[in-house]
Amino acid sequence: MTHAPQRKYRHRDLILGLSSIALLLFIILQIAYYALASHPRWLFVCSFSAPNLVAFLIAPRITMRRGLQTGIVLAGIIGVSLVGMALIGLLFLCFGG
Repeated sequence: MTHAPQRKYRHRDLILGLSSIALLLFIILQIAYYALASHPRWLFVCSFSAPNLVAFLIAPRITMRRGLQTGIVLAGIIGVSLVGMALIGLLFLCFGG
């Protein structure tokens, strides 16, 4: 009876962990973009795609090892990362100059 909720929380913990990694990479790339004087456009575009790509490459291996469903984890990463990137991106736009 406790197996299903326990598995659900394992999904949630993995989603939040991988999304945190993606958002941390996003912040680092955004800071690098604003720190460079020339503001290279490729770095700005890369800051949105590279963090999720890293999370997507890590997720299938971890989910297979833990016996979780990969689709749920990937969908969760997409949702949490997009909302987080939108909020952090708005903060950078408002306060980044």
